[in-house]
Amino acid sequence: MKQCYSQKKIKLCGFNKPDTLQVAIDCLVDFVGLVFASNSVRFVSENTAYDLAKIIPTTVAKVAVVVDLSLPKLQNIYTAYQPDFWQVHGNFTYQDLLFLKKIFPATKIIAAFNVKNADDLAKINDFSHISDYFLLDSASSGEGKVFDWQMLDKANFAKPLILAGGINLHNLPSAFHLADVFDISSGIEETRGVKSAKLIAETMNLFQDLCNKNHL
Repeated sequence: MKQCYSQKKIKLCGFNKPDTLQVAIDCLVDFVGLVFASNSVRFVSENTAYDLAKIIPTTVAKVAVVVDLSLPKLQNIYTAYQPDFWQVHGNFTYQDLLFLKKIFPATKIIAAFNVKNADDLAKINDFSHISDYFLLDSASSGEGKVFDWQMLDKANFAKPLILAGGINLHNLPSAFHLADVFDISSGIEETRGVKSAKLIAETMNLFQDLCNKNHL
């Protein structure tokens, strides 16, 4: 597997099995995400997260994907998984993220936004002082749908951008110039919610080829 020496990075998300997680690690993934939203087909319990965390090296950033969770739940996730990042979805406020940072000062924050139209981009920079990354997703997170990426051509963001929502082997090349990090979940699944070792390896090879072609 070729190493990609690049400022651009890749995040693979929604793992729930150690075998496919290990494939991603072996392919030099930058971030791995576990989903703690109970309504997701990719949901993992704290016990599963604890087991998966054991095989994740310190060179790979652990992301906990959360949606409107209570503090006791977040504390349980933190104890089990020790995330490097909270990826926060839902109807959060600036004060919510400020409180999260106060309780978990060592854990960075990815503020996730669902994008329907250009108006949804206007509020994002309001969260720049409390977020480490902005993540832009389609209106329905986790459904493998792509929003209109053309909206990003004229947008300026105060934090590094993570692009999510329907990224796969076919459209990753056209997305490559749009963001700093690419978040792929359904694009590495042949069956919804079940990760494919083959697609993980092919996606990582494509990403590294794109980095090398762009001399990154």
